[in-house]
Amino acid sequence: MPTFKRQDQEQIEKAKDLLENGAVGEMGFVKSLFFGRLALHEVFPYPRQDRLEADRVSELMGKLEPFLKDKVDPDRIDAEERISTDVIEGLGMLGVLGLTVPKEFGGGGFSHTAYCRVLERISQHCASTAVLVGAHQSIGLKALVLMGTDQQMRELPSRRACLR
Repeated sequence: MPTFKRQDQEQIEKAKDLLENGAVGEMGFVKSLFFGRLALHEVFPYPRQDRLEADRVSELMGKLEPFLKDKVDPDRIDAEERISTDVIEGLGMLGVLGLTVPKEFGGGGFSHTAYCRVLERISQHCASTAVLVGAHQSIGLKALVLMGTDQQMRELPSRRACLR
């Protein structure tokens, strides 16, 4: 069984809390969804971020907004069925492709709340670009961070261009 970092273990515990029953006679969050009962207070607004991370996200969003307007043409992406290398490299230089990767591996070290806020903004502008960012974070880098070998972990910082 793999060993998890403290932050990952906390996320697992939070997920367990959502699945398990709350008080007697009260269903857990996921079971409530099954029965069509959405506990909006559990979902919105986003969980609170600490001030330092909220400031970092605001700074990133300030850089992301003009990038999306100037460089990401959703109609062109859909018509050509591809995202240009310039857009991908630009997202990497902004740090969007390594948002949740820990800082010690060359990433941004952002929480999942920050990641969701950034991904939400990208998806409002271009869903295809949001899918690219989501896949990069979840299928690509997250797998390496969670289960990578020592050698793979040492090589992550040398690939900073793909992270920021």
